[in-house]
Amino acid sequence: MQVNIKAEVKQATRYLTSVQKKQIPFATSKTLNQVAYHIAKNKKNPLSMPQAVDETFAGGATPFTKRGFLFEQSNKKNLTAWIYLKDIQDSYMTFQVYGGTRFPKKKALLIPTTHSKLNKYGNFTKGTREKLFSDKKKFFTGVPKGFNNNTQLAGVWERYGSKSKSGGQKIRMVAKFKGSGSYKPLFPFAEAAGKVVFSTGRFGFKVNFQKNLEYALKTAR
Repeated sequence: MQVNIKAEVKQATRYLTSVQKKQIPFATSKTLNQVAYHIAKNKKNPLSMPQAVDETFAGGATPFTKRGFLFEQSNKKNLTAWIYLKDIQDSYMTFQVYGGTRFPKKKALLIPTTHSKLNKYGNFTKGTREKLFSDKKKFFTGVPKGFNNNTQLAGVWERYGSKSKSGGQKIRMVAKFKGSGSYKPLFPFAEAAGKVVFSTGRFGFKVNFQKNLEYALKTAR
């Protein structure tokens, strides 16, 4: 998943002389790289990708997700900069951007229930996942006895409360097993990048290009 930023500078440079126009690729490439940084990494930019994704998800995005945004720089011969995600973040963020059906890497997806213990981002932590499958006294997997192997009830179950006279305990589902998960588009990846590119403020293309072009013309030999 990636988005490219291409430069359109004809309007701003139409009155330059042929000699001055030789500085356009330098100024354009420098600007593209600055804007790409503002989009992917600049924490001071309120419209950056990390900020945008943080505002999109209930409870905010995880620090791991926000660190996943990268950019590839342009040069004078290739006036295109790329914004993209690291492969591991891209593997799950793709569904947040485009939607679609997600299938498990192993046997099943682990879906939270109303009884799940989640972190502030709404996810199972690594420690919680390990405990669900390692603490056999407190948790068991599958379908509880007496439910006729109803696959809708397959998951991780927790034993809780005091034991009854027969030695049993109450149970509740703390994670559900599913063979797939459906997602609707949630994070507008390209639109978020565009808000920075077309911004009239100090992080946008227009302001930075004007500064870089003025500098290039002053220092031209």
